[in-house]
Amino acid sequence: MKRGIKRFIVICAAVAVMGLLMTAAGFAMGGVGDMHELSRYSWIYAGGGETVTKSLGEGESFSLIDISVSGDMDIYIREGEDSDTRISYGEEMAEPELYVKDGTLTVNVESYSHEGVYLNLDFDDSDTMVLEVFCPENTELESVHIASDSGDVEIYDAEVGKAEIISDYGDIKVENSVFDEINVTADSGDVSMSDVDFGVCELTMGCGDLKMLGVTSESLNACMNKGDCNIEGSLEGTTEIKAGIGDIALRTPFAESLYSIVAYVDIGELEINGNEISTSDANYQGGSGEYQLTIETGSGDVELEFAGQ
Repeated sequence: MKRGIKRFIVICAAVAVMGLLMTAAGFAMGGVGDMHELSRYSWIYAGGGETVTKSLGEGESFSLIDISVSGDMDIYIREGEDSDTRISYGEEMAEPELYVKDGTLTVNVESYSHEGVYLNLDFDDSDTMVLEVFCPENTELESVHIASDSGDVEIYDAEVGKAEIISDYGDIKVENSVFDEINVTADSGDVSMSDVDFGVCELTMGCGDLKMLGVTSESLNACMNKGDCNIEGSLEGTTEIKAGIGDIALRTPFAESLYSIVAYVDIGELEINGNEISTSDANYQGGSGEYQLTIETGSGDVELEFAGQ
């Protein structure tokens, strides 16, 4: 055996032995045997703590929702008794604020209340906070405001005047709901809407796919940086879809004659009712209907399908 290889093996063996000795010494001096035991130190959080649930009391009705989250929390809004509204969180986390004042449900969340150096070793979702907001059937919410650092947002069976959802990271899902106006800003995450009616919808997305099925719209404006877009529904008024990189598929039960169409396709193909359209200078204009449809993509294919096809 060459001297260099022999020296390397000896060094590795020495390091392994030192590691074992240090591990044994750590246990002998009261070291931890499990990652969760590290939470004994005030500046380390390793998860595994008990879950605490905080609920609203009886008679705490509301018509406005204001949610502000710093950290990780999944948010659900659905039908039910408003007194069942609750938030679940790990015992090591800062206690969230959950209260109703002047008809507004307010939720303020700070994941951890520690100051100075703090090490979070909780790498799974076991201690992710969960907020469940319940609204009685046939109750219209005047407004919903959600600002979340990280976590999914899901809304079911809701009737809302104006909604604003701001999410840095996480998916957004809305089903079987009605909005006069909804504004969504999602930096990273998918957005899906199913069986949703809205007067005005404004969507701004960084990275993620957009899927809208069975929607009814009077005004839809979606601006996407990177991601595919699939929209099916009754699109009235003005519809404008812009994507930097991504395919766009749009289907409506209305006739093509109801639309004035403008399409900009820089790199990609344009199809209308299964027919490939030549996009001279990346610009297509067609129709003279009362509904305005504008589609723009920097790189991606565009497929438009109208009634009767």
